[in-house]
Amino acid sequence: MQQPGATAARVPDELDSPRAKLVYLHLSTAGWSTVADIQHALGLKKIALMSILDTLHSREHVERRGNAFRCRPR
Repeated sequence: MQQPGATAARVPDELDSPRAKLVYLHLSTAGWSTVADIQHALGLKKIALMSILDTLHSREHVERRGNAFRCRPR
């Protein structure tokens, strides 16, 4: 669910994957989202989504709190 007044962040240049860009943009507007929330919103399989989230987290584009993720503030 998009938060009131939220706007999409600029996608980092080093993200090449269309799905990684999609997940990043979703998190930039939704704020903290669980894996299930992201799956439901974007229709991605959990295994693919976890791989994308792991990559975004290792590159420090998103932060994780338990099973929830959000874009790292810039």
